[in-house]
Amino acid sequence: MGTKPQWLINFRDKQNSRSRPEWLRKALDRARTPVEEDPAVVEQNQNKAQGDFTAELAAVLREHEGGRFGYDSWFGRGTSSGPVDPPKPPTQMTIDEVLEWQNTHNPAGPETTAIGAYQIVDQPNARTLSGLVRTMGLTGKEVFTAELQDRMAVQLMKGRGLDKFLAGEIDGDTFANKIAREWASMPVLKPDKRRGKSIAIGRSYYSGDGINKAFRSPKKFEEYKNIYSLADIGG
Repeated sequence: MGTKPQWLINFRDKQNSRSRPEWLRKALDRARTPVEEDPAVVEQNQNKAQGDFTAELAAVLREHEGGRFGYDSWFGRGTSSGPVDPPKPPTQMTIDEVLEWQNTHNPAGPETTAIGAYQIVDQPNARTLSGLVRTMGLTGKEVFTAELQDRMAVQLMKGRGLDKFLAGEIDGDTFANKIAREWASMPVLKPDKRRGKSIAIGRSYYSGDGINKAFRSPKKFEEYKNIYSLADIGG
């Protein structure tokens, strides 16, 4: 076969770049730079790419979990069916105050205790926030700020295999399915099962419970799949 015309090469490069998230495009650009043969620079750029991936995943979670209220969100806020409102905005509450609100005023189930940008719950059958207090070495006196919520989200990602994914020990679809078990608004990227029931690609791991569903926009789904393209960095 003859050499591909330059216009076709340029077109394909353009099409491929459109499907990649910004953090991945930057990582690929850095990977093509000859100076990166320096091991220290390679490690620095790898760490930067991994940090960009984590930040991008956190942004998607905030969009679909916390929604328009962001870090001051709680389950049912802005609706007539929500639980008892917290006494003040979540970002002004200490962790102990959040836990008291979750466990005293919202006995209907773990969903009603979801709070903050990442909808972190705490109930007898889902001790997520109190578990974070232990694993992160917190006292409970810390304020539930945006910065602390971001740190908690990363800790939850780690609990679902973030470090293994970044090290290449598990693939993107496997990690995404683990994330879907932590955050109900995230879709599974490969078929899964819960309590013997099959879960199709693109559905929430908790679909069918009458409360949770993943975002269903085809465009959003494709964008979400693309952020797991970390394996392409070395290509």
